[in-house]
Order: sequence, then C-alpha cells, then structure tokens
Amino acid sequence: ATALVLADVDATALVDAEVDATALVDAEVEATALVLAEVDATALVDAEVDATALVDAEVDATALVLADVD
Repeated sequence: ATALVLADVDATALVDAEVDATALVDAEVEATALVLAEVDATALVDAEVDATALVDAEVDATALVLADVD
C-alpha cells in the first residue's frame, strides 16, 4: 500500500511538472504575442514616419511651385 501511495505521489509530481511545462509554454506564447505586438507597433510608427516624410516632400514641392509662380 505504501508503494501505491508513493507511485500516486510520483504520478502527481509528473502531472504537476506537466502543468508547469504548460504554463511555461503559455508564458512563451504570451511573450511572443507581446513581441509581435511590439513589431506591429514599430511598423505603424515606421509607416507614420514614412507618411510624414511624404507630407514634408509634398510641402517642399508646393513651396517650389509657389517659388516658381513668384
């Protein structure tokens, strides 16, 4: 009976270890999602910078046209 109890304890320890491993995988998935969200945010900032550069270029082109008109 003691051996059965010890076997049950070992089985419980294995289940606990599996739960811990699952928690680690979940944490890694969440960390990956955070990194991907950060990459997406960086891409949005880059796109905004590109859009700003296009607006600046358009302003410069408008200034050249106005200078040509003058």
